[in-house]
Amino acid sequence: MEKLKITKGTGKLEGIRSLNSSPLQNEFCMKMAKGNSVCSKCYSIDSLKTYRKNCDKAWGHNGDVLTKEEYSEEELPFLNDAIFRIHSHGEVIDMTHLRNILGIIRRNPQTTFSFFTKRKDLVAKLEEGEIPDNAVMVYSNPSLDFIMTEPPKGFHKTFNVVTSSDIAKINCGARS
Repeated sequence: MEKLKITKGTGKLEGIRSLNSSPLQNEFCMKMAKGNSVCSKCYSIDSLKTYRKNCDKAWGHNGDVLTKEEYSEEELPFLNDAIFRIHSHGEVIDMTHLRNILGIIRRNPQTTFSFFTKRKDLVAKLEEGEIPDNAVMVYSNPSLDFIMTEPPKGFHKTFNVVTSSDIAKINCGARS
């Protein structure tokens, strides 16, 4: 397996590494960006077209490698992280991509993974027990200003995007 390109977190993700894929090279992302969803305001697409142009090749490489074939856990990378994020940029491309990411998570039981995805269609196809215990599955709700409190099957949490400035309407513990 070719080596994956791991991203060092910056800003609010300072110190948290992540595995990303390119939304510009993902059919699902490009379709969602043309609709009415939160994806129509995608920060990742905007950044790859402007100040992060150099990341597109690396993140596209990750997508190519992880959709090529299903790898054995031994072929997947060992990570030395306490916390690791799957997709601070990009999205799951297909079932092969999803199974390889889950393989990376299984290969690294010492790491807690936050795994953000809108692909509830693919997660729903997983068998019982395929999601490792060290994965926190976060459904990234594509609906802007529609707060989901119950995550879909296979997910632990839901991430909602709201535009309200009324803090009482925002369902988050941080209150910031």
